[in-house]
This record gives sequence, structure tokens and C-alpha cells, in this order.
Amino acid sequence: MPYNKNLQEALKKAYRYLSYRQRSKKEILGYLLQKGYEDNIIDEVICYLESIDLIDDSKFVEDWIYFRSQKGNGPKKLRYELKNKGVDEDLIEKKLSLLVNENQEYYSAKKLLEKKLNQNAYPENNSKLWYRLATYLKGRGYSNEVVNKLINEYKAGNDYL
Repeated sequence: MPYNKNLQEALKKAYRYLSYRQRSKKEILGYLLQKGYEDNIIDEVICYLESIDLIDDSKFVEDWIYFRSQKGNGPKKLRYELKNKGVDEDLIEKKLSLLVNENQEYYSAKKLLEKKLNQNAYPENNSKLWYRLATYLKGRGYSNEVVNKLINEYKAGNDYL
């Protein structure tokens, strides 16, 4: 990479921005634009960072899905977050279909529901309880099908939960 003071400063800022966590290409682009760098400088920095694998949207999506799903986030929320990070929708769908299936979504939602129920925050057994639990799970990004299945199993008094 040829020496250019602005280029070196932009690269230094990008390194610092990447030091906190992995970023998407669009996040780096937006950050450098916000800092006032010219388009040609930004393009060079991004090309260089891609060439040394510091920017890789595919790896970013895989890591994001893995770590955020471990925190109890469902596919809908993951998709929304990744779109906001500027990741290509086709890449998001491809990685989600590879890394998250309906069975995993069901058991992840079940685990979250059990955790919520074990907090004893819902001592009563009424329609308000079902509504609150369903809203909570949907807010975490789980599909209506999975949420309804879990709530119906719980309502029926099955020993699934």
C-alpha cells in the first residue's frame, strides 16, 4: 500500500474501529465517510482490509448468527440486525438457512421460555400469561409457528416444558 498521509490515517481509524468487534463492509464504509475521508481513500482502505481478511461479510454473518443466537435471538431478529449492518440479503438468507433450522429455533425458544417461567414472574395461569410469553418470544425474533407451538404445548399441560 503506497504511503499517503490521509490513507494511513484512514487505515489507522479503520483498524481501531475493527479492534472492538468484527464489522461489515458497510459499517466500515459508513464510519470512514462519517470521519470525512474521500471516496477513493475509503475504497483503497476497504480493498486493503478485504485483501488481508479483516473485512469479510460472509464470516461476519456466520459469527453474528452464532453469537447472537447463543444469547437467545431468533432468526427474524438476526435477519433484521444483519440488514441494519448493511449485509446483502442473499448472504443473510444463505447463512441463516445453513446455520439455523426450525428444530434449533424451536429448542432455542423453548430454552428461553423455560428460563422466563423459572423466574416465577408469571404465577397465574391465564390468557394474559400466554399473551405476555408469546409477545416476549416474538420480540426475540422467533417465528409465529414456533411461538404458537410452544405456547399451545404449555397450555395443554404437556410435560414439554
